[in-house]
Amino acid sequence: MNRYKELFFGCLAGLATAAVGIALVLFFMTDFHQHYNLKITKAEGILGKTITLGTLLNLATFFWFLNKKKDFWAYGVLIATCLLTLLTLFV
Repeated sequence: MNRYKELFFGCLAGLATAAVGIALVLFFMTDFHQHYNLKITKAEGILGKTITLGTLLNLATFFWFLNKKKDFWAYGVLIATCLLTLLTLFV
């Protein structure tokens, strides 16, 4: 497979894993009865913390791709993590 395709798919996997992680953080760490979404978390000032905790799941994805010898997929997950870090910085 082409290197750029592998980087792209790794980046998509990293963003999807982070989305699942963010959903898990919102489900377990907040009062989900109030139907939390990203607008409410931004208004309360916990959006950056939520993104950061959700992105921790990318660590497992990164090492899983390394163990499967899919280095460019792992680099894509790393790129997605860096993009989410910049998003957190600017939020």
